[in-house]
Amino acid sequence: MAGLLIMCLYCMCAVCRLAFFNLLEVKRQQVESGSGKFYRGLPVTSISIILPIVYIFKFILASHIFVIVLHIVMLLVAGLFVYDFSVPKPDWKKIITGK
Repeated sequence: MAGLLIMCLYCMCAVCRLAFFNLLEVKRQQVESGSGKFYRGLPVTSISIILPIVYIFKFILASHIFVIVLHIVMLLVAGLFVYDFSVPKPDWKKIITGK
């Protein structure tokens, strides 16, 4: 039951993050040109990195401990979706060229 509530909260926070911060980006683009150098809040797509890392612990921890860890991580990620902080956007030219 707790897992279902946590996943509902996670989904609500993800939707709120997408709506709120995308509106802020539209307003920013009306004032400035170009793309921003920072994300505001944790991008929703970051879960594609976080979740596989958490699942590595499935093979290390006992199953009931892993479920608790997974619930805590999902709550933290949900909170970081709506918390307003800056995350630098990756500069793919620098990553590819190493400069």
